[in-house]
Amino acid sequence: MYRHLDIYSPVISLIKDNIQILELSQDNKVKDLFRLCFAFLTAFARENHENQLVLSNSIVVFQYNMHANLGHIKLLVEIFKNNLTLCTNQVKLKEVIDNLVRIIMNTGRKAEYLDFFKAIQRVNGRVFFNNQKLVLDTFLDPATRKTLLYLATEEEVQEIANNDPKDQKLRFSTIFG
Repeated sequence: MYRHLDIYSPVISLIKDNIQILELSQDNKVKDLFRLCFAFLTAFARENHENQLVLSNSIVVFQYNMHANLGHIKLLVEIFKNNLTLCTNQVKLKEVIDNLVRIIMNTGRKAEYLDFFKAIQRVNGRVFFNNQKLVLDTFLDPATRKTLLYLATEEEVQEIANNDPKDQKLRFSTIFG
């Protein structure tokens, strides 16, 4: 019903035109406003393929200031979740994955980022090999794997162990050589 009333458009416009305010403002009311916008759009997309497709046209807008994480990730998960059309669109997937990797590299890892990677690999119980491979390739990319997964070569693990025996970060990682 909301799609027919076009009620999502002003919310998307608000995000698109004003999300840069987050960089300048320390006001919690501003953050709360954007949290509500993302929560509304998340509910709008939940289990509704048509709404997911409508929102997927604005996926670039939802990736602005993702490091602030005011509901960006939950919205992206809901947009792609159980949507065959979107989960087979490798161009959109790659764009979102690349942006998520940049965020992880710059701000650190968070468990909720994994929700997106899980959502795109399975649609209504059906597993997509290409998406699994895309996620695996992303995480095992030599340029990013150390930061994304704390994976290191044997030499790097030994160097860390020699320099700081209390450092546990890499000791529990899987070693690829």
